[in-house]
Amino acid sequence: MRIALVGAVALVLLAAAPARVQTTDPAASDETAECGDGVVDEGEECDDDDPEPGGCCNAACRLEPAGTVCRSAADACDAAETCDGVGDGCPDDAPAADDTACDDEDACTTGERCVAGFCEDGSQVVCPACETCEADTGCVAAPRDACREVVAPGRARLRVKSHASGRGGMLAWSWVGEQTSGDALGDPLATDGFTLCVYDESGDVPVVLHRATAPPGGRCGRAPCWTVTTKDGEPAAALYTAGPRTAGGLRSLAIRTGDDGRARIVASVRGHGASAFPTPPFALPLRVQLEGNHDECWEAVHSATGVVRNGPGAFVGRSD
Repeated sequence: MRIALVGAVALVLLAAAPARVQTTDPAASDETAECGDGVVDEGEECDDDDPEPGGCCNAACRLEPAGTVCRSAADACDAAETCDGVGDGCPDDAPAADDTACDDEDACTTGERCVAGFCEDGSQVVCPACETCEADTGCVAAPRDACREVVAPGRARLRVKSHASGRGGMLAWSWVGEQTSGDALGDPLATDGFTLCVYDESGDVPVVLHRATAPPGGRCGRAPCWTVTTKDGEPAAALYTAGPRTAGGLRSLAIRTGDDGRARIVASVRGHGASAFPTPPFALPLRVQLEGNHDECWEAVHSATGVVRNGPGAFVGRSD
């Protein structure tokens, strides 16, 4: 009787316990699969366990199509990497091909090219006469410092006459100033030319109104453009006569050596070479400099103080 009662209780307990069933049903296995756990489960093409964007395995654990950018180019000398549609990893970082054009953010260089992932300097920008190059802006007007000056007010004179047709215009500048030795003339027969620069300094920054150059050496017609005279074996004067050979260039230039008050300059541009002249009246002051390409220079400032005439088509003024 006692044995029968125990058996009955056991049967009741077995009936009440839940059945444990083992299964290999794929659907049951998928319930535990999780995209982003780093394990490629059935139904996933990839799983890189990386919550950050990028790479070649997307958030749905599918491979990105071939050609998808997985790493952008950092600059012109870095190449963008793309997925191949097969693997889930982004290719190693690689530079752009050598000789790829780039910009070193220096306005004074041009033609920069990539070399081994770095932007190499190009060639230096050559600014026109009367200008210099600044890295952030490029070529700008650049009056020189420490030029020889006139010895007294009124000892330099500027005349400008301009016609809309460009015919018959002229610019003439004369200067009497500080001591100028023969060494200051350089070697105009071979290497050292001169440029007459007229700057408008009425604003916050100077502006080049006009430039006219007498290049070194050369022949003008049947004669040399330059003549250098001597006195006691030392250069006494450099004389340039170009005639009409160069539009916009100096027609004539004479630089005479001497002590203070005896050193003199006379420069002129005439005829069709004056077609690029700005048309008076001018905003003042104007700064006129004769600049040698061997770093010598002479100057005068022409402000309202010395103006004789500043009207339509004509300017005449003496220096401060």
